[in-house]
Amino acid sequence: MRKPNRRACAASASMRNNTTRKRTAAASASELRAKGEGPWSPEALEEDERRLAEFERTRMGVPWDEVQAWMQSWGKPNELPTPKPRVT
Repeated sequence: MRKPNRRACAASASMRNNTTRKRTAAASASELRAKGEGPWSPEALEEDERRLAEFERTRMGVPWDEVQAWMQSWGKPNELPTPKPRVT
């Protein structure tokens, strides 16, 4: 009888776990939205509106590619400094 490939089994289990986590996160997000909690709370939505209005007024922001590069550097020896907002 042929032995299962350990790497393939580990990858399969990892994909299964990742899918389960995504479903759980989606269900939790749906529950929060339905309850008006978390990022859907009135306070959070008011803060989003305030920040959008501020951006529209000043055009100050940080391009997504800079934010993404900064976040991907977290915990690494050459961690990037926090990107600085500027007129975009």
